[in-house]
Amino acid sequence: MILFRLFQFVIRRTGYLFKHSYIFIPKHKIGKRTKINATAWFSNPKNIEIGADSKIGAYNFFHIKKGQIKIGNNVLIGAHVTLITENHDYSKLQMEKEHLPGSIVIEDNVWIGDKVIILPNVTIAEGAIVGAGSVVTKDLPRYMIAVGVPAKPIKQRNIA
Repeated sequence: MILFRLFQFVIRRTGYLFKHSYIFIPKHKIGKRTKINATAWFSNPKNIEIGADSKIGAYNFFHIKKGQIKIGNNVLIGAHVTLITENHDYSKLQMEKEHLPGSIVIEDNVWIGDKVIILPNVTIAEGAIVGAGSVVTKDLPRYMIAVGVPAKPIKQRNIA
């Protein structure tokens, strides 16, 4: 018990953990040089895949009960970001008992700002940027900058 408490203390003080010391997600599902902040929380870590060179910020919440999250390579996710892979079945009278699983796909080279919420069945295509505080309810095309509630495309990135 003492060793476990010491381990928790070290995790909280160091912040980022390398994939080899991150104990909740299977090692084969995290790419090389990916960093996950110690305060990120995964409700079902076996249903997530993270590519290489990605960074997941502080106090993120990944709600993955039945769904799946796939994060590509070189993805930057800010702090306090929430990803939710399921929703209540509102066609039923007792919504709390029925859930509709979904998935979230974040492709390569995406940047997600602080306090973003991403809802089920969303794909954020390669090179897209989601502005801070946005709520993503629909797919975002490649190299698009989107902001707002709900997130709307405002500008196409010019990649040279």
